[in-house]
Amino acid sequence: MGMVVPKFPALFGLTSEVSMYYFVFLLCVIFLAATYNLISSYIGRAFVAIRDNDIAAEVLGVNLTNYKLLSFAISSFYTGVSGALYGMFMGFLDPQMFNFSETLLIFVAVIIGGLASVEGALFGAAFVILIPQLLSGYNELTPVILGVTVVIIMIFEPLGLAGRWFKMRLYWRNWPFR
Repeated sequence: MGMVVPKFPALFGLTSEVSMYYFVFLLCVIFLAATYNLISSYIGRAFVAIRDNDIAAEVLGVNLTNYKLLSFAISSFYTGVSGALYGMFMGFLDPQMFNFSETLLIFVAVIIGGLASVEGALFGAAFVILIPQLLSGYNELTPVILGVTVVIIMIFEPLGLAGRWFKMRLYWRNWPFR
């Protein structure tokens, strides 16, 4: 059972994999720019208000139903595009490909990267992708390393890698005066 998905075509004389890499990279940059613009708009401020305290946001005039539905629609769009790209990369989609361990991996990426930040999503995804690559000879250690990292992040750096990045930027911006 499953579905065969056509592979990404070769463009501009490049191989199919290289063409897809550049296409996904371009799409990632476009989605990042759109997300930063969304966050700095009125809609983004409403999302932040709902995230912080939904009752206070509703008192201030934010329509919770509309903005929660919009948030769900935007995240569904991003997820759908990434799923379509994954299907084009693999050439085949099967429900068994998306099991509970994939859900845990996404959860780990969010915790390690940091909640409620675009940089956190990037840092968490990079961490979750790089650790299995770096420990390719020791595949059984990957879940242990990820679990220990989640515990360390939750204890010592609750804002995740994005919080650490923000603190480093703030330190270097005010460097001579510490």
